[in-house]
Amino acid sequence: IESINMLLLQRIKLKVIAGRSYASAGLSYHRCEGKYPLVRRNLGQHLELAAERFPNREALVSLHEAKRLTYSTVLDKVDRMAASLFQLGLSKGDRVGIWAPNGALFYMSTLAVARAGMISVGINPAY
Repeated sequence: IESINMLLLQRIKLKVIAGRSYASAGLSYHRCEGKYPLVRRNLGQHLELAAERFPNREALVSLHEAKRLTYSTVLDKVDRMAASLFQLGLSKGDRVGIWAPNGALFYMSTLAVARAGMISVGINPAY
């Protein structure tokens, strides 16, 4: 059993190393089948752009929570949450687990993690 565990550990380490080298090589998916190429913006940048263009339009409607938030409000809350992640000692590229049911908090937490340049790992407690 110990040798099997060591073999599994070695495979996991190889996958992690391979994943890092792939990411550091700058490889990505650039193929464009349609009329327009991919836009070079991340999720946080899309939110900022939407808040600039449509500050008073609704960005979030959560009926079961009776919440309606505009793009400018969502951007403000998301930026505050992103700043809090850095205050906790997290850095760009870190993975952040988000344990929350579907709703406004899960949505804004996911955006905050992306806005901070981190990787969100969604965990729905219903499963």
